[in-house]
Amino acid sequence: MTINFRPPAFVLIPALVLSGALNAAPNILLIIGDDMGIETLASYEVGESPPVTATLDELARQGVRFTNFWSQPICSPTRATLLTGRYGFRTGVGRPIAHGPPMPDPPARPEWATFEGSVPERPVFHAPLYLRPEEFTLPMAFRANAELGYATAAIGKWHLANAANGWIDHPNLTGFDHFSGLIEGEFVSYFSWNKVVDGEVAGTSGYAPADKAEDAIRWIDERDDEPWFMWFAFNLPHIPMHLPPEDTWQSDYSHLDPASIPEGMSGAYFAAMIEAMDTQIDRILSSLDPDVRENTYVIFMGDNGTAGVNASPPFRRGRGKSSVYEGGVNVPLIVAGPGVAQGAVSEVLVNSTDLFATVMEMAGIDPAESVPDDVTHDSVSFLYALLDPEASSRRDWLYADRFNGSFPDAAVGDYAMRGHRYKVVRFRGEEEFYDLREDPYEGANLLTGELSPEEQAAYLSLSERILTLHRGERQSRDRMPPISAEDMTAAQAAAVAELAEVRGIIPRGPWIPLMRSPEVLSRARAMGDYLRYDTSLPTDLSEFLILLTARQWDQQYEWAAHYPIALDAGIDPDTVDAIAEGRVPEGMTDEQAILHALFSELNGAHQVSDETYARAVAAFGERGVIDAVGIIGYYTLLAMVMNTARTPVPAGAADVPLLPAL
Repeated sequence: MTINFRPPAFVLIPALVLSGALNAAPNILLIIGDDMGIETLASYEVGESPPVTATLDELARQGVRFTNFWSQPICSPTRATLLTGRYGFRTGVGRPIAHGPPMPDPPARPEWATFEGSVPERPVFHAPLYLRPEEFTLPMAFRANAELGYATAAIGKWHLANAANGWIDHPNLTGFDHFSGLIEGEFVSYFSWNKVVDGEVAGTSGYAPADKAEDAIRWIDERDDEPWFMWFAFNLPHIPMHLPPEDTWQSDYSHLDPASIPEGMSGAYFAAMIEAMDTQIDRILSSLDPDVRENTYVIFMGDNGTAGVNASPPFRRGRGKSSVYEGGVNVPLIVAGPGVAQGAVSEVLVNSTDLFATVMEMAGIDPAESVPDDVTHDSVSFLYALLDPEASSRRDWLYADRFNGSFPDAAVGDYAMRGHRYKVVRFRGEEEFYDLREDPYEGANLLTGELSPEEQAAYLSLSERILTLHRGERQSRDRMPPISAEDMTAAQAAAVAELAEVRGIIPRGPWIPLMRSPEVLSRARAMGDYLRYDTSLPTDLSEFLILLTARQWDQQYEWAAHYPIALDAGIDPDTVDAIAEGRVPEGMTDEQAILHALFSELNGAHQVSDETYARAVAAFGERGVIDAVGIIGYYTLLAMVMNTARTPVPAGAADVPLLPAL
């Protein structure tokens, strides 16, 4: 097991000793709220008029409230970090996971159901995205320590599955003994839905949050004296907005229209939904026998900040859910239970990845013994802060990211890192820097002015840490790393010697994976000697085609290697930027436009039209057309090889803007 942090000098303290319950392992209840930042809870004293949440307020009085807790900026990525203890750029989960195969039509909504706002059509992402089956998960750690006797269940929202990883069976495949809930990310209706129970789909009607709570109460009651861990995930207060049933209110919402949501009134319905969630939490906790409740850790957290229309001061719309600003990642975390300090506030830095190790330690599981040696995780237990909320933070920084493609796109997506005071943000391609002590809600980007020596040092330190994180993961994912001289076969050594003699280089980029087939390496090198250096096309047009090929295959190494060459050859930077962004460049030369059409038709229709062919022959001759097709084919081969091998970008590419996710 590899742990991506400086390990503290401490010894695992079994949770049984902390609780004083020497004869009973503690239970652990992890409750996840959906789309709610710290401003939504009165106990955080941040929002102007938060809803009434008597149960969560009492939980804060009984336990520790964390003020510097970061989730990820959106739902699936946060859930993946909880389950694996790994950042999104390691698991590849950087955005919401698209739904799997079609589900049956749910039953009709009950006549008593209130009006619900519409759920927008979600964008379709073509890059593969799912939590990979080979990930080691939190419930797997419980199974690996079966002698502890824990039962595990996941109830409620899942949003980590599609057809590639098991779809409706996925919660059970990750290690949970029992699953009951919504496999997708959101309800079309809170009053009529398809409930999945251990791989079986059942059309269900009623009020979904109450149904989830009932499932949780029933499962816990069946455990008798058996210790348990439950992942309980609400959809509340996620869309669709609606007025919950009156028996869930904690305030008077009789003035709200149950048959519509008037313009500008969404916030009131949002508040009612949070109160409904709090009411269901009370139902679950009140159902526990007093001895069971005393021996149960209760963890409440948000999965990301408040969404769009419901954003409220001190945060603002556009800087909540889906963003890496504080409004998108600074969410509630409240923990109570055996041995936990009461009515305390902790300012230690905590990341959503940290629940992975913390929950293990609560159960008496040693992460160092349970997580496989080949797994790199990013989880730092904060169990110490539950005992001593004034303890110094064992984390020096927090990290969060969001990206639309798969693994390579993490470095060019949105990300943020904060230390104890300063924070670096990269959002929609722009980098910003904030002093969270003086400016906690990120109003003044320090990069617009001159940085002080302290600010400059913090900025450089955080920026280097981000690069180190990304670079390390890219290297660790390399399927075909360099082969040392002593491990080469005679054929490999001969091919490498030939490469050095002809090209004057040692193996790098595509040549490293191609070493696995020395004959292919030598023949590809020979073809490249012509197609790279000696075709009838001038360098700028050759590099134009190479950039188009790198973009077509999302090949970051190819792009990083040829980006500076293309600019040196005289290609307009605006043209290069357009290629990177997947746009047809404006202002192309006539020759570039012809080659762009040739490339697009070959990769789209897999044919070349008579018109484009005639234009290409007129401009470049038949030899030039074949040379252009040869360049496209050759660099497609190299891109396919590197994509298969997961070849990392060159170490010196820090100053090259990599391909953005499309």
